[in-house]
Amino acid sequence: MQIVVRGADVGFSTSFADPTGAAYTPPSATIRVTYTSKGVLTTDTVPMSPSGAAWVGVWSSVNADAGQVDWFISTGGAYESVDEGSFNLVKNRANPAPL
Repeated sequence: MQIVVRGADVGFSTSFADPTGAAYTPPSATIRVTYTSKGVLTTDTVPMSPSGAAWVGVWSSVNADAGQVDWFISTGGAYESVDEGSFNLVKNRANPAPL
């Protein structure tokens, strides 16, 4: 599992395809990021924007507790394209608590 230091911005980049595998440009795309903040399960929805052939978005981990972070990318439009994954957010004792 990928490791990210708490407080970092986490970049996401993906491209989409239709059911035949051809490149697809959706009208919109979002990332849902689920994590704990001060012990409470929290979900942020981050908009993505097109950048060349990819869609990109950035999530800030500054308010998250250390632990597993789950993400899910989805699109609007004719085809529901999705991707998902997880990473581990770490911090040491010198890393301040979430704001």
